[in-house]
Amino acid sequence: MADLRLERVTKVYGDDTVALHELDLDIPDEKLFVLLGPSGCGKTTLLRLIAGLEMPTDGAIWIGDRDVTEEPPKKRDVAMVFQTYALYPHMTVFENIAFGLKSRRMDKKEIGPRVRRTARILGLEDVLKKRPSMLSGGQRQRVAMGRAIVREPAVFLMDEPLSNLDAKMRATMRAEITKIQRAIGTTTVYVTHDQLEAMTLGDVVGVMRDGRVIHIDTPDNLRRAAFGGEIIQLVVEPSQAYDVAKIIQSHRIVKDVRRSPEKPGLLYVYTQDASDTLPQIFNIMSQHPEVHVQQADKYMPPFDDVFIRLMEQAEADNDNV
Repeated sequence: MADLRLERVTKVYGDDTVALHELDLDIPDEKLFVLLGPSGCGKTTLLRLIAGLEMPTDGAIWIGDRDVTEEPPKKRDVAMVFQTYALYPHMTVFENIAFGLKSRRMDKKEIGPRVRRTARILGLEDVLKKRPSMLSGGQRQRVAMGRAIVREPAVFLMDEPLSNLDAKMRATMRAEITKIQRAIGTTTVYVTHDQLEAMTLGDVVGVMRDGRVIHIDTPDNLRRAAFGGEIIQLVVEPSQAYDVAKIIQSHRIVKDVRRSPEKPGLLYVYTQDASDTLPQIFNIMSQHPEVHVQQADKYMPPFDDVFIRLMEQAEADNDNV
């Protein structure tokens, strides 16, 4: 296990397309770092550079105390999980997970315990003798992860591994990945365009745009950066949400009020200081006995709101340069 550091990494392709611009990253050991951004922003290119599948045009890549910029993939001690499972259909789960170890001519006495230990972490002990065609999508994805985990690499790279799963399975696997990463304690870089994935998975999230990482912080701090303050969640009757939002906004004590697209009776109130604003809101609403308002339990606001605002900030910063 090791930390991962990129120093002014640039990637320019032959047609002068600049995929990455002097990118600096410092990912601590054992952390799950999520790179979030739209298609074409450079996320996968960055993973390929770390893995050694492509070479940077300029800059340096460090894994622990080793400069691996010029080293081939097999010497970097990284393992990668791609969007597709790429399992061998004629092999059992055990054989798929063990394949990389056998290719490296590891002692057979060590392969068995390693594979079974990995299967236990991934909850695959009961399917080790089955072939991929007999597994669910979630199980096949865990087998693909197992092939990488069993190598016990210094750095674990994941390129949108849940993109082929349905919404319900993605939600289940997000929780599984977090649990697995905590169990193995390996520095992990996870790439996604899914904003919910980024906010629920990452210890730290990097937001990418046009080959640059424009924000790096914890999910909570990214929300604060996007809105310049705090967020209050209020629960109201769905049929009264619009009226309550208009009442609060009319008193000009908050930055904005928005209705949740997922929960019709949930309002997001954006303010500079929640402890000061909340009593004022309840005082205002006490003058409207026809509506019932209460503070919600802690609830994560939709990240697309945060993502859009961070992108707008970056655009404004570019215009001011």
